[in-house]
Amino acid sequence: MWLLAPGHGDKGGPVPVPELVAHFHRRKHRPPLDEDQVLTGPAGVGKTQLAAHHARALMADRPDTLVVWADATDREGVVFAYAHAARRVLDRCPHDPELAAGRFLSWLYDPPHGVDPRWLVVWDHLTDPRGFEDLWPPLGHRPHTEGQAQGREKGRMLVTTRLPTELFEPPGRQPVEVDPFTPTEARAYLRSALTEAGVAHSPAELDTLAAALDHHPLSLGQAVAYMADRRTACSDYLELLGDSRDAREPALDRADRHRPIGVARPLMGLISLLGPLATPEQVLVSRPFRKHLGRRTYPPRRLAEHEVRLALASLERLHLITRDTPLVIAAHDHPRTRPTMESVRTAADGLMLVWPDTCRGASLEWRLLSSTDALRSHAPAGSLWDVDPHPLLFHTRAPAWAGAAEGPLPYREMFVEGSYRELEESYERYLLSEGPEGPTTLRVRHSLAYLRAWAGDTTGAMVRFRHLLHDLHRWQGADRVEAFSTRGNLSLCRAETGDLAGAVTDARRLLENQREYLGPDHPNTLTTLHNLAHWRGRAGDARGAVEELRHLVPTRAEVFGADHPATLHCRHDLAFWRARAGETEGAVRALEELLRDRGRVLGPRHPDTLTTRRRVERLRREARVKAEVTPNGGAGSEDSGARASLAGGNGGSHELDPNDEPTGPQAVDRLRG
Repeated sequence: MWLLAPGHGDKGGPVPVPELVAHFHRRKHRPPLDEDQVLTGPAGVGKTQLAAHHARALMADRPDTLVVWADATDREGVVFAYAHAARRVLDRCPHDPELAAGRFLSWLYDPPHGVDPRWLVVWDHLTDPRGFEDLWPPLGHRPHTEGQAQGREKGRMLVTTRLPTELFEPPGRQPVEVDPFTPTEARAYLRSALTEAGVAHSPAELDTLAAALDHHPLSLGQAVAYMADRRTACSDYLELLGDSRDAREPALDRADRHRPIGVARPLMGLISLLGPLATPEQVLVSRPFRKHLGRRTYPPRRLAEHEVRLALASLERLHLITRDTPLVIAAHDHPRTRPTMESVRTAADGLMLVWPDTCRGASLEWRLLSSTDALRSHAPAGSLWDVDPHPLLFHTRAPAWAGAAEGPLPYREMFVEGSYRELEESYERYLLSEGPEGPTTLRVRHSLAYLRAWAGDTTGAMVRFRHLLHDLHRWQGADRVEAFSTRGNLSLCRAETGDLAGAVTDARRLLENQREYLGPDHPNTLTTLHNLAHWRGRAGDARGAVEELRHLVPTRAEVFGADHPATLHCRHDLAFWRARAGETEGAVRALEELLRDRGRVLGPRHPDTLTTRRRVERLRREARVKAEVTPNGGAGSEDSGARASLAGGNGGSHELDPNDEPTGPQAVDRLRG
């Protein structure tokens, strides 16, 4: 058997083996790539392409080879790939990815009797070997010693990294330096590629171009792509290159002139913020990205998704990005467009919009975590923390396999990286410049309390919110949005501590004030209504939750739009509580409609769409079982179903499940008041 990759759009599979670039030039290496080796070298010299070519050649020659390709930018990528492989080769596999990865390694080290697998494990883009010590597979080539049979050659490992091998000691793996093309290789590559593209050139021009680009494979590929796309002679390209000295600039200029005009360059700037690996395409065509890019066209206008995809196709055609699958974008290293506050917040908004609220551990979520880490590292200081922290910082969480039971991973990272301290320093700075009554000072205080709540320090957050509320009433008045937001967060904190009755009492008083001063359709007013409905259902009154959400859904649709995530989440919650109240048939019909809409808006493979599909299937299955056990074949009354559900029943007809619980206010508007 062999493991290459899932089908396009399969969010449950590993990172696929990259496709070979056009005009891939096979290079002879000394030593050849036939042992456990570490490919080292600078960016763009072709390490990943060499490993991919080797993997594909091995699978073509030995179709029974098991190939596991892992994104080794962090430990989770390798664990995820191992866990997926374990589920393919083992009869029984633990659900926890760390345990599954361990079982897979045990299978490699000690295969079952009668099983003698051939395998190749590739770690691509290893950035820091620390934390990988227990993930190295066995040495495939066991040394031959006297009295023993020749070492078997069933397994093999390749690692690609920019790290010099002196920074770490790969156990038993031979380092292989991957350098830029030699002059002969560069000339052969350019001659073959330009001849196939029909681009005029001379031998002297090939040598001049190769030398101008330092024989760098990626730069040469971008130059070929530009000349082929523009039908530019090599001599003309050399003249153009003399002005910029960077093969990527002419290519980026050319892409920016493709339709939609003026979109490719700012899009490349956004992609660069999200790192060179595995950015989901859903993020790049999301509403925040289209709005940001549309403002950069002339005249400014609203872009459609297919127009952004056209810009992506132009970037891909000119070798500026790679699409490993139709859903994943990998950016090549390039000079970054200088990030601005607007571009950073746009990237964060796009990630936040696509993030699934009801699915944990999926490949999409892991890629979003990776993109978020890259954004945080590329963003200018304070751009995600300026005054109000972006919700993305708190929406991200540890993957299910990270064992982060004590709280969201990003909050612990804040302390490690000093981000929380930065916010406190901002508070001190504004306290000196604006004074304790300054609006920015008060907003930063709100953010500090906000962080405590997300860390799980609910008591500490309540203390801060109460002090802040007292000062807001004293300095600004009780009818300001800031005061209402603080009161809303206080009620959320009370609910988190288990005081549902107190939270409901506070929220009802807040709702009266919000309706009076903000209006019945204000987003904060609608959030409070959603909170109340959610808490009512949690308290056991599923029918009451249904009635409140029935009125809230059309209002959400009118205020936000029918396809807005907040509206879709509200519809999901309504269907959930209808099922809990015993309205199974109505809940199924509502979820079927929601499934069609989520598939249209988010795509058929988005985790929220898949969650809705699972919920529909579960309710249908429970209805069939219920019909079979009900006397006379009847399905029973909805009232009896509600009583069984609320009482726990025999089998928990609609018990809460981590994967299909109502998204509620926690997922959509948590701590936003």
